[in-house]
Amino acid sequence: FAMLDGADHILVTEDSANMAAEAASTGKPVHILPMIARKAPGKFARLHADLQARGAARPFDGTLTPWAYEPLNETERAARAVLAAMPKR
Repeated sequence: FAMLDGADHILVTEDSANMAAEAASTGKPVHILPMIARKAPGKFARLHADLQARGAARPFDGTLTPWAYEPLNETERAARAVLAAMPKR
């Protein structure tokens, strides 16, 4: 994450869920680079739509326009869900 932290903008290819999610945890603008589709978009399209709805990502339009959003913290969210699901001892 050190390299991502030093960036002003992060460009990710649309075929990697990990790159997009990790980039969105930085709070830096995430630009999604289109690729030639080899199969139906499916899960990637849903992920990108979710990141865009949260304000974390936008399709790359050739410009590096800055914007701000609350960084994703999915590890914390998942941990809270697991703890909530565990029986109290």
